[in-house]
Amino acid sequence: MSIKYVNTPGWLLVNFLNEEERVPLVPYLKVEFYLAENGKEYFKVLEGNHISKEGYVNQGDSNRFFSDVNPFLPEGLVHFVKNTNQLWYYNEQWIGPLNASTDASNPLPVGTFDLKIPDEPHGVFNPEYYYSTTWFPIDYETNNFLHPNVETSAPGCTVMDVAKWEHIYKYLIIRRKGDNKSVGTIKVFETENDREI
Repeated sequence: MSIKYVNTPGWLLVNFLNEEERVPLVPYLKVEFYLAENGKEYFKVLEGNHISKEGYVNQGDSNRFFSDVNPFLPEGLVHFVKNTNQLWYYNEQWIGPLNASTDASNPLPVGTFDLKIPDEPHGVFNPEYYYSTTWFPIDYETNNFLHPNVETSAPGCTVMDVAKWEHIYKYLIIRRKGDNKSVGTIKVFETENDREI
């Protein structure tokens, strides 16, 4: 048995046991390989929305598409201020503000919410913005995401400058909160004066 991490620049399509269609796994997702036989290498997903599911890749692909190196850093911290539509993230110092927005018909309330490991590709792929289909689900009662401003929108917190999304993506994708499902938290404030640093 060996722990490995998806090591591809984008989503990796794999076969899950007892499922006909191939399933995308997000980069850096943690898995455990447990068996190699009949030209296949079998693994179990250890985190994210596919946790405990089992799948396989062709013999030799575990070294081609997965890494033994643990890439993870401590949980990510994101702040969003509703009345100014500004977002910050913490990477040894606060970076921001970035222009962002929330859906007026389904706004995020003030509070702290988990940012979950990306579940599947969203929106329309834009080759100009390579990571634009990787959205971070916000653990709130409605279907909310931290995502870039692309053709397809969704409730949650939208980063308006798509070019900045790559920085946020690279910051969050290797972060883990330690609960096997989250990369960090987003704190939502009503005003800038409410924001605690």
